[in-house]
Amino acid sequence: MARCTQNALYEKVHFVSSSGGNAGLAATTAAVMMDQDITVIVPETTEPLMRNKIIAAGGNVVVHGRDLPEASEFARLLVKEDINSAYVPPFDHEYVWEGLQSTSPSF
Repeated sequence: MARCTQNALYEKVHFVSSSGGNAGLAATTAAVMMDQDITVIVPETTEPLMRNKIIAAGGNVVVHGRDLPEASEFARLLVKEDINSAYVPPFDHEYVWEGLQSTSPSF
């Protein structure tokens, strides 16, 4: 996420992520720390408790799809429609792996 803000055309980047819960909460925490907006697309199966945690942490929540692949597809569609947005995958991206490795060398 930090790399997106370094390369952004504008100061504000609207992050869009998809998650069943925990990754969305982590992305929200990071976005808020960087003073950026975030919308987390969650599937219908995400519990209201987790949705509320994301909202309480400062994120916007949109419920879409029956499962994570459907939520992720919708998140990517939203990013295509907004030049100031960036998709933050919940787990499957080299930047996510780099960030995780920075917290523990065993990863």
